[in-house]
Amino acid sequence: MNDLQLIKHAIIKCRKLNLSSECKTELQGIEQYIRSFKCVVMATIWLKILVAIDYRNKVLQTREATLDVEVDNIESLLVELKDLRDKWDVLLAEAKTTATAMSSDLPSETEFPEKTKNGRERFLMKFRISHKKRVHMLLKAILK
Repeated sequence: MNDLQLIKHAIIKCRKLNLSSECKTELQGIEQYIRSFKCVVMATIWLKILVAIDYRNKVLQTREATLDVEVDNIESLLVELKDLRDKWDVLLAEAKTTATAMSSDLPSETEFPEKTKNGRERFLMKFRISHKKRVHMLLKAILK
């Protein structure tokens, strides 16, 4: 998650620049997203998925890889992705730890916001819940 820290520091530096109002608005939007717990959770999940895929891809690209090795690697990738899908609580705990560590530099959310009564906030809460479902469906689709 060091990359998110670097992005946060870049945002802090950009605030000091003489930016147009449009750029300032864009920067605020980026900053708001980077501060969100959703961003940390997504980064955590994607990091796990992409590292697993990258490792298997490197093995498959070696010249000595036989068909048996390639099949074994793809099967182990599927098993690892299924394990990730089943370990949502572990990934969520890792994201909370990361968000807490990151909040010392630039305040961040460390959990998904609680449900509120405001109509706009109810809509956003539904989006967050459906976002969790989409992540689960994405992992499911990858594993098919």
